[in-house]
Order: sequence, then structure tokens, then C-alpha cells
Amino acid sequence: MGGIFSEKVDMSLSSVMLVCLCLFTLLFEALIDRLEEAFEHAPHYTDMIQKIWRELMILGFISLMVV
Repeated sequence: MGGIFSEKVDMSLSSVMLVCLCLFTLLFEALIDRLEEAFEHAPHYTDMIQKIWRELMILGFISLMVV
């Protein structure tokens, strides 16, 4: 079986990359939650975190559409 360009795909490397992506996503979510909890007394920091999160989501969506 080949990839998009009829090249062999290393399934073990693909699996490791997928697991790493999942772990990074979970850690990033936990970091965002902790930041929101730490700054819930300061609404301007919470707004800033939410705006950064929104921008990262938009950039991720754009990169998904490009690939």
C-alpha cells in the first residue's frame, strides 16, 4: 500500500506521531484550563486567554484546510 504519492508510509512512525499529537493536545488543554482558573479573578487576563485560544483555533482550521 502506498501513500498519496505512491510512496511507502511507515505506520509505526505515523502511529507515534498521532500519539504525540494527542498528548500535546491534552497537555495544551490542561494548560489553558489551569491558566483560566489562575486568572479567573482578573477578567482582562481571561479575555486575553480566550482571544489567544480563538486565534489558535482559527490558525489550526486554516492549516487543516491548506493541507
